[in-house]
Amino acid sequence: CGKSEYAPPFGLYYTQKGKNIYAYTAIPPMGDIILPQLNGKAATVTLLRDGSKADFITHWGYELLQPDEIRIRHNTLQRNDVLKIELK
Repeated sequence: CGKSEYAPPFGLYYTQKGKNIYAYTAIPPMGDIILPQLNGKAATVTLLRDGSKADFITHWGYELLQPDEIRIRHNTLQRNDVLKIELK
């Protein structure tokens, strides 16, 4: 992996290999995570620790998002976890 072409949100760090972005959680999120630059580009988000998928939240909150942002939710995400974001 190397440096990602995408900017991570506060509390996450990205590396990237091909169409996979690895998001490292430096700070445990207090709720949903807003991923900038990934609206329409992310296919799935998986927690590597247990293989579970994060939910894409699309039923509310669009008024709070920029056009290029998506909102995800994973209820068991902890500090030092890694999310694999698969791009389309």
